[in-house]
Amino acid sequence: AGVVVADVADKGMGSALFGALASSLVRATARLYDDPSQVLAAVNQQLAERNEAALFVTLFYGVIDRSTGEVTYCNAGHEPPLLLHRANGGELRVDRTPTTKGLPLGLVPDAPFESGKIKLVVDDNLVLFSDGITEAENDENALFSAASLNALLRSQTSSKPKDIIRNVLRDVQAFTGDHPQSDDITLMVIRYDGAPVENRSDNYDSEAGQEGRKLRLVKNL
Repeated sequence: AGVVVADVADKGMGSALFGALASSLVRATARLYDDPSQVLAAVNQQLAERNEAALFVTLFYGVIDRSTGEVTYCNAGHEPPLLLHRANGGELRVDRTPTTKGLPLGLVPDAPFESGKIKLVVDDNLVLFSDGITEAENDENALFSAASLNALLRSQTSSKPKDIIRNVLRDVQAFTGDHPQSDDITLMVIRYDGAPVENRSDNYDSEAGQEGRKLRLVKNL
């Protein structure tokens, strides 16, 4: 199963179409290559060669091995996803996924990309988000910040993606109040429920926004 989360640097219809094009290209190109870095290198090349408006998109693309919990991924300048998991002593920890080489897509033709790997164990949650969360502003122009997001995730008492998403969105809304925001919010939480068993196809519980979806194919938010 694959997952993609993207964030276009600019706003407006042109930017929205550029982001949609990038996501569509990832879906199509993923059929040709197994390694996410090869996928994003090919997508970047296509975007950069036809990018007269000088737009670019940050994008995270990962492929989850359902049988092992291994996630192979490539990050093109996007916010590194966070791994929410229990340490040996039972303490809830939040770890950033290691960054991989990769500029935002569409900027530089022939740009290099590399893949990374992480391993999920049962009940781990992978939190994918855009900087619309960490850079959400309040009336005093203070940012919600990555530190606040990490602290909030560590305080979670439920491992259900829908509960985590609800709590994060609630706290961001409480922080920003009625202050107008300049960026959209993207938030996805994927829980690993273990290796699939025969005749079972819902081993990943993926919640996006306030709606739950079963993660079977590449999803773009």
